[in-house]
Amino acid sequence: MAAVVEEEDCRSAGLLVFVPSLGASLTVYLYLCLTVPPRRGISYRERCATYAVGSRVGFFIEVISAALSVFSCCTYIAGTYLSPMPPRWFESTEISMSTFFLVYWLFNILVAPKRFQEMISMQSLIDAITVVPVVITTLLGFCDSSFGVFAAARVLKFFRVIRLLRVIRTVDMISNNSSEDAIKRQMMRVFSVVVVVLVVSTGFVQYLANEMGESWMGINLRCDFEDINQCETECNHYLGCITVPPTGSNPSYHSCVFPSQGFQTSNGVLCKNAMDFHESLYFTIVTFTSVGYGDITPVSALSKMVMICLVVFTVYAIPNQLK
Repeated sequence: MAAVVEEEDCRSAGLLVFVPSLGASLTVYLYLCLTVPPRRGISYRERCATYAVGSRVGFFIEVISAALSVFSCCTYIAGTYLSPMPPRWFESTEISMSTFFLVYWLFNILVAPKRFQEMISMQSLIDAITVVPVVITTLLGFCDSSFGVFAAARVLKFFRVIRLLRVIRTVDMISNNSSEDAIKRQMMRVFSVVVVVLVVSTGFVQYLANEMGESWMGINLRCDFEDINQCETECNHYLGCITVPPTGSNPSYHSCVFPSQGFQTSNGVLCKNAMDFHESLYFTIVTFTSVGYGDITPVSALSKMVMICLVVFTVYAIPNQLK
């Protein structure tokens, strides 16, 4: 019964954020649709698609979309440092942003000249992966992890970083509307592409190390304990024991971060990787620049193969985006 009550409270709290966010997003797009100028011989959908790209309203929406993408990435990065107890407003913020991206995604599909191609495009797939599960878990009232709405799909924490790819499109729109010369526009695009690819790769490396349970050397470990006395004993010389309150069906537990590789408690409690974002960024830059200090390295075969594929993809992606 308690679980049912908590689920209802979680659903109610989610709807209090989702409904106003949905209303505000629909209002913006309704204004866009109502201001589409008439033109003979062209269907309303084609005029709406053109107006969404070339008008000030459409430009404003793209800028807001890019800003929310950056902010979503920032909350993801901040959440990795605040885990396992990020602020509750993280959930409300992600629900609001996901609601906006849901309307943005559906609108682009509806007005696209070729809807199927739009649905299978990279940006559309990113929106579907990052938005739909968040909305579903919000409506169903799933709040059962440190990031709440991500209980059913923890991988989404990483996919929030991929939203930064939207910034490249916005940079193109700003550059095309600018009077700057071609060299400055290209430099702006090169900088944005490199930053986006670097941050996305960093988020992927962090997800690979922390969430997939692969073995790495040179990063911290986080251990969870059921007994607070055992946690305090093991953490005596480290950062201290943190008590995580119960959420949903998950009981309360105690967590501690150990700055040592391969640590294992006396009672056989296994630990998981706790790579911080700055450590992942450092490793990514050192790897992509072929410096390779070796202080942080993947150990398992899967991690090594994934890193090889990531480097190859990055070498392909950056020149391809700059065409």
